Amino acid sequence: MRVGAAEEHPGASADERARALEAAARLFAERGFWEVSVSEIDRAAGLPKGTFAAHFPSKIDALNAALREYLQALERALGDLAALPFRPDRWRADFVKAIGRLLEFISSHRTHATLAFREEGLREGWFPDAITVVRGRLGDLVRQKLGPLQREGIIAPVDLDLVAVALYGAVNDTVRHVVLRGAAPPGGALPQALADLLLDGICARPPDPGKPVGSP
Repeated sequence: MRVGAAEEHPGASADERARALEAAARLFAERGFWEVSVSEIDRAAGLPKGTFAAHFPSKIDALNAALREYLQALERALGDLAALPFRPDRWRADFVKAIGRLLEFISSHRTHATLAFREEGLREGWFPDAITVVRGRLGDLVRQKLGPLQREGIIAPVDLDLVAVALYGAVNDTVRHVVLRGAAPPGGALPQALADLLLDGICARPPDPGKPVGSP
């Protein structure tokens, strides 16, 4: 019998499930998956003994449920960022703002982001596919924000899919080593630094003396 396995309680509610899942994710992130018992999760959530087991057959099921909800929310957040109005005269500021909002979203979901990095060995087979979807949404954001700039000759004609990969890696490392460790807030200079890395590095092109670049 797996740890925490139990039959569904009559009257088990969505609110109880949400509270149990939030408590489980928080304790897993704070102490590590194997250091947390099912009874501790019930106590931390302020729920009667056995409530967690009524909703989740095991702790691993709860861990993956928390990660799934987080990645689905992250996918929606990236879709919202890609849909932001694009202002040709303020393209750089808009790109910095989009990166800033992405870092702020991840920081506001610090518990779940921590789990995504820490408990790699316990994630189930759906996780790589979900990450692929998230990367796809990030690619949509890059293409929407930078594609028009390429057509206008403002940035270099580089492969924007590769730019998206670079941005994903930069955000991933920034979150893992800076944001989640509290070394720097998600706002401030971080979004500007990441934007500069891409726009002044990968996407930069030598200025054409005969054509104003139009960069704000």
